[in-house]
Amino acid sequence: MRLRADSRLDDEAQLLLRLGNDRDPVMALRLALLSAPLYRVVRGYERAGAVTVSALVVNDDREAAVLAKGEGYEAFGLASVRRLRSLGYELVATEIVDDGLPLPFSNRHVDVIVCTYPESEELYEPTLPKADRKRVREQVLPAYEAALEAFEPRHQIEEE
Repeated sequence: MRLRADSRLDDEAQLLLRLGNDRDPVMALRLALLSAPLYRVVRGYERAGAVTVSALVVNDDREAAVLAKGEGYEAFGLASVRRLRSLGYELVATEIVDDGLPLPFSNRHVDVIVCTYPESEELYEPTLPKADRKRVREQVLPAYEAALEAFEPRHQIEEE
Protein backbone atom coordinates (compact mmCIF):
# COMPACT_ATOMS: atom_id res chain seq x y z
CA MET A 1 0.00 0.00 0.00
CA ARG A 2 1.27 3.48 -0.91
CA LEU A 3 -0.19 6.89 -0.21
CA ARG A 4 -0.98 9.04 -3.23
CA ALA A 5 -2.48 12.45 -3.93
CA ASP A 6 -6.00 12.59 -5.38
CA SER A 7 -7.59 15.89 -6.30
CA ARG A 8 -10.96 14.17 -6.81
CA LEU A 9 -11.65 13.94 -3.06
CA ASP A 10 -13.79 17.07 -2.93
CA ASP A 11 -17.04 17.13 -0.94
CA GLU A 12 -19.20 16.13 -3.92
CA ALA A 13 -17.15 13.07 -4.88
CA GLN A 14 -18.83 9.71 -4.45
CA LEU A 15 -17.12 6.66 -2.99
CA LEU A 16 -18.11 3.14 -3.98
CA LEU A 17 -17.86 0.62 -1.13
CA ARG A 18 -15.53 -2.25 -2.05
CA LEU A 19 -17.25 -5.02 -0.11
CA GLY A 20 -19.27 -6.22 -3.05
CA ASN A 21 -21.47 -9.16 -2.18
CA ASP A 22 -19.67 -9.77 1.12
CA ARG A 23 -22.28 -8.42 3.51
CA ASP A 24 -20.59 -10.06 6.51
CA PRO A 25 -19.01 -7.22 8.51
CA VAL A 26 -17.02 -9.63 10.70
CA MET A 27 -15.32 -11.21 7.67
CA ALA A 28 -14.57 -7.80 6.18
CA LEU A 29 -13.25 -6.62 9.54
CA ARG A 30 -10.87 -9.58 9.77
CA LEU A 31 -9.23 -8.48 6.52
CA ALA A 32 -9.12 -4.85 7.65
CA LEU A 33 -7.44 -5.83 10.93
CA LEU A 34 -4.81 -7.89 9.11
CA SER A 35 -4.02 -4.85 6.94
CA ALA A 36 -3.97 -2.31 9.81
CA PRO A 37 -0.14 -2.19 10.14
CA LEU A 38 0.14 -1.00 6.51
CA TYR A 39 -1.42 2.31 7.58
CA ARG A 40 1.45 3.22 9.90
CA VAL A 41 2.63 5.41 7.01
CA VAL A 42 -0.39 7.69 7.56
CA ARG A 43 0.28 10.65 9.85
CA GLY A 44 -1.36 10.07 13.22
CA TYR A 45 -1.43 6.29 12.86
CA GLU A 46 2.32 5.59 13.03
CA ARG A 47 2.18 3.71 16.30
CA ALA A 48 -0.53 1.08 15.75
CA GLY A 49 -1.88 1.53 12.23
CA ALA A 50 -5.50 2.03 11.21
CA VAL A 51 -8.62 0.01 10.56
CA THR A 52 -10.08 1.00 7.20
CA VAL A 53 -12.92 0.47 4.75
CA SER A 54 -11.86 0.24 1.12
CA ALA A 55 -13.62 2.37 -1.52
CA LEU A 56 -13.24 3.69 -5.07
CA VAL A 57 -13.84 7.24 -6.30
CA VAL A 58 -16.63 7.29 -8.91
CA ASN A 59 -18.21 10.09 -10.91
CA ASP A 60 -21.84 9.06 -10.43
CA ASP A 61 -24.29 6.22 -9.75
CA ARG A 62 -24.03 4.93 -13.30
CA GLU A 63 -20.25 4.59 -13.16
CA ALA A 64 -20.56 2.94 -9.74
CA ALA A 65 -22.98 0.37 -11.16
CA VAL A 66 -20.68 -0.38 -14.11
CA LEU A 67 -17.63 -0.85 -11.86
CA ALA A 68 -19.55 -2.92 -9.32
CA LYS A 69 -21.04 -5.14 -12.00
CA GLY A 70 -17.62 -5.58 -13.61
CA GLU A 71 -16.29 -6.78 -10.26
CA GLY A 72 -19.15 -9.30 -10.00
CA TYR A 73 -21.20 -7.49 -7.35
CA GLU A 74 -24.99 -7.78 -7.16
CA ALA A 75 -25.37 -4.58 -5.14
CA PHE A 76 -23.27 -1.61 -4.15
CA GLY A 77 -23.15 1.16 -1.58
CA LEU A 78 -22.22 4.80 -2.15
CA ALA A 79 -21.34 7.65 0.17
CA SER A 80 -20.27 11.19 -0.58
CA VAL A 81 -16.96 12.50 0.68
CA ARG A 82 -18.92 15.26 2.43
CA ARG A 83 -21.05 12.73 4.31
CA LEU A 84 -18.09 10.59 5.38
CA ARG A 85 -16.14 13.62 6.60
CA SER A 86 -19.21 14.95 8.44
CA LEU A 87 -19.31 11.63 10.30
CA GLY A 88 -15.70 12.20 11.39
CA TYR A 89 -13.90 9.83 9.02
CA GLU A 90 -10.52 10.65 7.57
CA LEU A 91 -10.03 9.71 3.91
CA VAL A 92 -6.69 8.78 2.38
CA ALA A 93 -6.00 8.07 -1.26
CA THR A 94 -3.95 4.90 -1.47
CA GLU A 95 -2.55 2.66 -4.14
CA ILE A 96 -2.74 -1.08 -3.59
CA VAL A 97 0.35 -2.82 -4.91
CA ASP A 98 1.28 -6.44 -5.46
CA ASP A 99 4.94 -7.26 -6.18
CA GLY A 100 5.53 -3.54 -6.69
CA LEU A 101 2.80 -3.14 -9.33
CA PRO A 102 -0.49 -1.29 -8.73
CA LEU A 103 -3.63 -3.42 -8.81
CA PRO A 104 -6.52 -2.49 -11.14
CA PHE A 105 -8.36 0.69 -10.13
CA SER A 106 -5.56 1.74 -7.77
CA ASN A 107 -5.79 5.23 -9.24
CA ARG A 108 -9.32 5.42 -7.76
CA HIS A 109 -8.66 3.68 -4.43
CA VAL A 110 -9.48 5.50 -1.19
CA ASP A 111 -9.44 4.21 2.35
CA VAL A 112 -11.94 5.42 4.92
CA ILE A 113 -10.14 5.36 8.26
CA VAL A 114 -12.57 3.93 10.79
CA CYS A 115 -10.31 4.04 13.84
CA THR A 116 -6.83 3.48 15.17
CA TYR A 117 -5.89 -0.16 15.66
CA PRO A 118 -6.24 -0.81 19.43
CA GLU A 119 -2.83 0.27 20.72
CA SER A 120 -2.98 -2.02 23.74
CA GLU A 121 -3.42 -5.11 21.55
CA GLU A 122 -0.85 -7.25 19.76
CA LEU A 123 -0.93 -7.32 15.97
CA TYR A 124 -3.89 -9.15 14.50
CA GLU A 125 -2.27 -12.03 12.67
CA PRO A 126 -2.86 -15.78 12.37
CA THR A 127 -0.36 -16.53 15.16
CA LEU A 128 -2.35 -14.45 17.66
CA PRO A 129 -4.49 -16.80 19.79
CA LYS A 130 -8.13 -17.08 18.69
CA ALA A 131 -9.45 -15.58 21.92
CA ASP A 132 -7.23 -12.51 21.48
CA ARG A 133 -8.30 -12.06 17.84
CA LYS A 134 -11.94 -12.29 18.90
CA ARG A 135 -11.38 -9.67 21.63
CA VAL A 136 -9.84 -7.26 19.08
CA ARG A 137 -12.74 -7.81 16.67
CA GLU A 138 -15.27 -7.19 19.43
CA GLN A 139 -13.54 -3.90 20.34
CA VAL A 140 -13.59 -2.59 16.79
CA LEU A 141 -16.77 -4.12 15.32
CA PRO A 142 -19.26 -1.41 16.43
CA ALA A 143 -17.16 1.34 14.82
CA TYR A 144 -16.62 -0.76 11.70
CA GLU A 145 -20.33 -1.50 11.30
CA ALA A 146 -21.11 2.20 11.70
CA ALA A 147 -18.69 3.02 8.88
CA LEU A 148 -20.31 0.41 6.63
CA GLU A 149 -23.74 1.87 7.40
CA ALA A 150 -22.57 5.21 5.98
CA PHE A 151 -22.74 3.51 2.56
CA GLU A 152 -26.42 2.53 2.90
CA PRO A 153 -28.78 2.08 1.22
CA ARG A 154 -27.42 -0.61 -1.07
CA HIS A 155 -28.34 -0.25 -4.73
CA GLN A 156 -29.21 -3.42 -6.63
CA ILE A 157 -27.54 -3.85 -10.00
CA GLU A 158 -30.18 -4.38 -12.65
CA GLU A 159 -29.75 -7.21 -15.13
CA GLU A 160 -29.68 -6.15 -18.75
